[in-house]
Amino acid sequence: MTGQQWTHGPWCVSRYETKTRGLDIIPSGGHSLFIASVYLPRCTDQTRARADARLIAAAPEMLVALERLCEVFAGGHVSEQRNIELAQARAVIARAKGES
Repeated sequence: MTGQQWTHGPWCVSRYETKTRGLDIIPSGGHSLFIASVYLPRCTDQTRARADARLIAAAPEMLVALERLCEVFAGGHVSEQRNIELAQARAVIARAKGES
C-alpha cells in the first residue's frame, strides 16, 4: 500500500456525548469530520469506555512514534531480544496500515 489512507491526526475525544450515547473521536483541528464513536454504557462504570476512546484518539500519533522508533533501532547491531521486539513493532505497523 502506498500513502496514508486514514484521516490525518492528531485526533481527540469530543467533549460532548452524542445522541447515540457515545464518545466521538474527531480530528483535533476542530473539523466536523467524524472518525469513530465509543459507546458509553448508561448503568455501568464509564471509565473503560473513556479509556478506549482516548486510546483510539492517540492511534495516529502512536503509529508515527512507533515507526520512528523502528527507524532509530533498525541500524547497527541489536540484541536478539531487540530484534524480536522490532519484529513485533513492524507487525503492528503493518496491521495498522492494512499490509498484513
